[in-house]
Amino acid sequence: MRNNIFNWMKLSSFIFALSILFVSCNQDEMFKPDAQETTALRVVVGDFPAFGGNAQTRASNIGVPDAGKTHWVENDEIIISVKSEKYGTQYATLTYNGEEWCFDDYLKYLEGENEEDGTLEVTALYAPCYEVLDDAISLKEGKTEGMDEYLEVKCHIENRGVLQIPFSQAKRNYSRIRIACASEVKSIFIAAGRFTPAGIEKEYSEVFYNETPFSVDENGNAYIYGSFGKNDQNQYGWIYVEDWDIEHIPLIDYYYFTKATEPGKSYALYAGKKVDVDLSTLAATYVINDDAYYTFTGTGSYGIKVESGNPTIILNNVSITVGKEWDNENIVNAIDIVADNSETTVWITGTNNLTSNSGAGIYVKSGSTVIIKSDSRDNILTARAGMDGAGIGGTGYDFSYENVTCGNIYIENITVNAYSSGYMSSNPGIGAITSCGTITIKNATVTALGSNQGGVLYGGEFCPAIGASTVPDIVIENSTINAYRGDSKDGGTGSLADWIGAVIIYDPYSGDTPHTPGIQCGNGYIISTTVNKFLYKASSGVTKEEGSVTYDADGNPTEQAAE
Repeated sequence: MRNNIFNWMKLSSFIFALSILFVSCNQDEMFKPDAQETTALRVVVGDFPAFGGNAQTRASNIGVPDAGKTHWVENDEIIISVKSEKYGTQYATLTYNGEEWCFDDYLKYLEGENEEDGTLEVTALYAPCYEVLDDAISLKEGKTEGMDEYLEVKCHIENRGVLQIPFSQAKRNYSRIRIACASEVKSIFIAAGRFTPAGIEKEYSEVFYNETPFSVDENGNAYIYGSFGKNDQNQYGWIYVEDWDIEHIPLIDYYYFTKATEPGKSYALYAGKKVDVDLSTLAATYVINDDAYYTFTGTGSYGIKVESGNPTIILNNVSITVGKEWDNENIVNAIDIVADNSETTVWITGTNNLTSNSGAGIYVKSGSTVIIKSDSRDNILTARAGMDGAGIGGTGYDFSYENVTCGNIYIENITVNAYSSGYMSSNPGIGAITSCGTITIKNATVTALGSNQGGVLYGGEFCPAIGASTVPDIVIENSTINAYRGDSKDGGTGSLADWIGAVIIYDPYSGDTPHTPGIQCGNGYIISTTVNKFLYKASSGVTKEEGSVTYDADGNPTEQAAE
């Protein structure tokens, strides 16, 4: 780890005419033809200011703690700007060669101009992403805003003999995020929301760095400079990071910051260790207890269990089949998220199948969250339950009723098929029998199938494609939903289930009015989405079209009857 160096850099002498402020250090004398006299000008460049905050703090167990840049090094550049009434704004670049600072061009001023009366203003800018081009400060080719510092200080000339550049007093109006990466990661892609890059004066906005890679240094760190704020709805900024060299493998999906970042402070984010797992080599369930990034490939008969942590599980064309049929005393879920208050991301690449013969395709414990995402709807996840389980959500009936609830389910930018199963109970394709956290579906194609137990004649449970007994908050945006509500079992007719909404438990002898099927979202909403409605009879596999509902951008529905 590098230490701060608080030494004045070596002074350098430069020759200038009364009409010329600076000349190059590699020539004895440089002046305009009309210059009559020359004299020496010394330049003093202050120390490079170190970042405050937790710059030294280690981010989990990767990324060697590093305060970042703490002193001037060879090839550092400072852009000098001189504003005068006579010549307007002029620029020149000051470059450090390891021993002294050298100018690349002349800068002119008049003898009568000075700082006190405002006719002369000199500033210095340290901004490695920028250069002087065509008499203006412009981004360098291959650079992106926010890749580096943007430090600007006012300078002054003492007795026309010493140019003071007080960088040690520079104040940052932005923060730094240190992204600690695994050793094998060499460059990263960054997208940031409600973020203003250093040196940019504008409102917080979404900025996508999708053209230029951020390099990871020898210590496993990459840096982004700027300010994360919040919008009018009090939503704070977010940051997304993926491996640049291995396409579409996410390293951070951080939604949202809990507060705005503070100027001059450094923050650290963990970009995870990466583990590759071939499912065909497993001899037992693969157990996860950390925040790492796990890439699974191949075909296997053992599942994945998250006992603690907030991992990212990357499924790359996998097929998992677990559990024994009709074994509801030994429920096994293909992906089993039992960690308390965790957030597990399941990233999908290619075509993937999760099948349980005795539980859920993906189970997520109440209070925790599963995020199922990809970069395209071309990527497919099929989650199929057995016995009494949801495709994604609760596990169903296990005599203890411990797992008939589930946590939050978030689905985005993907195609998902979620098939439930009912034996002694029933389940929605996505959700749980009793209660469920928030269900969010964005920019996705989802086919969800609910199951039923019993029939109208004898009473029973009637499950929607998506939902729970207590209707959860359901948010659906810009999606296509194929919703199959469960039809009655043999011995009864009809179904009381919603397509999206409530699990209905009905006793025909209670005197209650049978439920009228519909679409319910709790405190959520549906916008810019088409819901295709179907009826599904598990005993025969027969389906029936029941029309569709199209919601516009304001959530107004338009019904379309089945043909």
